[in-house]
Amino acid sequence: IRVSSEETSRHPFLSEKIKSKMIRNQIVIVIFFLIIAALPRLFYLGKIPVSMSDDEVRLVYNAYSIWETGKDINGRSFPLAFLVSGYAFNPVPIYIISPFVGLLGLNMVTSRLPFAIAGIITVILLYPLTKNLLKSKFIATFSTLAFAFSVWHLQLSRFAYEGVFALLFSVSGILTFLSIQKGKFFALILSMVFFLFTFYSYSGIKIILLPMIGILIWYKYNELNFKQLLFTGFAVFAILVSFIYLSRTQNAASYGQGQFFFQETEVAANAVEIERRASWAPEILKRMYHNKFTYWSRIFLDHYTYAFSPQYLFTSQEGNGIFSIWSRGQMYYIEAPLLILGLIYLFYKKRKETILLLLFLTIAPLPSGLGPEPITYTIRSSFMLPWLMILVGAGIYSIYYFLQNRKLMIVLYACLISSYIYLIGGYLTQYYFEWPRYGAKYYAKAAQDLVSLVNKEKQTKKLIIISPASSMVLLHYAFYNRLFPSITQELYRKDPLKFENIILEKNCPDFSQEYPLENAPIRSLLIVSFDCATIYENLDSIKPSYSIKSPEGENEFFIYEN
Repeated sequence: IRVSSEETSRHPFLSEKIKSKMIRNQIVIVIFFLIIAALPRLFYLGKIPVSMSDDEVRLVYNAYSIWETGKDINGRSFPLAFLVSGYAFNPVPIYIISPFVGLLGLNMVTSRLPFAIAGIITVILLYPLTKNLLKSKFIATFSTLAFAFSVWHLQLSRFAYEGVFALLFSVSGILTFLSIQKGKFFALILSMVFFLFTFYSYSGIKIILLPMIGILIWYKYNELNFKQLLFTGFAVFAILVSFIYLSRTQNAASYGQGQFFFQETEVAANAVEIERRASWAPEILKRMYHNKFTYWSRIFLDHYTYAFSPQYLFTSQEGNGIFSIWSRGQMYYIEAPLLILGLIYLFYKKRKETILLLLFLTIAPLPSGLGPEPITYTIRSSFMLPWLMILVGAGIYSIYYFLQNRKLMIVLYACLISSYIYLIGGYLTQYYFEWPRYGAKYYAKAAQDLVSLVNKEKQTKKLIIISPASSMVLLHYAFYNRLFPSITQELYRKDPLKFENIILEKNCPDFSQEYPLENAPIRSLLIVSFDCATIYENLDSIKPSYSIKSPEGENEFFIYEN
């Protein structure tokens, strides 16, 4: 319906009808994208992935502990940094999911549900973000559809980890910032709140928040006055100062032992020492060309550039098994030419917006570049996702724009739709029916099996000894048994770990003796991890009563009854 402003002023009822129709259309669009995004993210959410990974359990059980007791598993009241095994988990995801697991019960569905919802909302938000940025509802629609079935984003939003919330709040912050009007502060304040949540959602995003806001200021500079720029600078400064304060008071910057910008300092020192020993150069040249800076620079460039590589994007994803699906990249093959077409079209039609997208893509892999081995790009580079999907959507639309031959255009779109249907179907088949088997070990399936065995055997009143076992085994046990957090908090600080009729030993049992099990307590059940087989060659020769096997048929635990 096209009417002039003069006509609508003379006929107010016509203007109301137009507004009503536009609102209905927007509601229909939101519902459509809601359904499209929700189906693949909610289907079998409590069964695939087949179990909870260590990081998921750490994060989710802390949320459960906060809801039930107001304390984390270390017994600290309402902290803003959750320390587990030397790593600081961010507060925003934990406080968001705490009512889900607190009110709906602690299980795999409720643990992952808030992350799936965050993923669904992010997909929906891409539509107004793209439409406002490029002024094209067609590109916005195509981009959102591509995002809804993105391999990369689907795997992120079905996993209870921090990255999906960081992506949601960063997209929300950017969308709000782009709507700022000169002299108006509501949208600016709201965007800064979103960026604050982004900063405290995931550690990797902290590295790119400052350049992200700098890029947005460059893009909106002519629409911001001095007071708005001053407020933005003050807000960013306050966020950084709060992090410094929390780092000193609650160890918010902890990322394992001996880390510097996510890099292992000891590993770097050893590598540099080996390089210097292998060199015949004078000492001054050795120090000039073989030092921690040159070592970390090589790793940074290797990791950073790999995030843009065809191998990572289209053929083999990352090295970490949590997100890797055999012979599959983060994007579909058909999207490779669409990226190029979209970039050409946008550069031709929307030069400044193209530069904005490219700048966002440039800073997105910085967390990957700074990350240590093994390479984990799926979460660390997830800020690439919205901008890649916008380029894909522009590429789909560019076929209509560039082609004059209507029949050829119809044929190309038919081929494109058929290819997408085939590739998406292939991915969903692999994800739901094949990956749960060969990917189970990456999601601590052994820990879930161990808890099931312990629950079965502890009813017999036997003394159960698990060897070796860390506090992580306790957290898995607490999660799957919904152990009340105050009990877990007390046990978590104990060494050695003894509770009920269960003992968690730190080290492998000594199988080097001729009769290693003769001194085991009467009516005991010794559960030995298969990892101990790498230490004691005669482990296989000491016949266990039975063993627990993985879905692939590999031994996980040997069980010895006495």
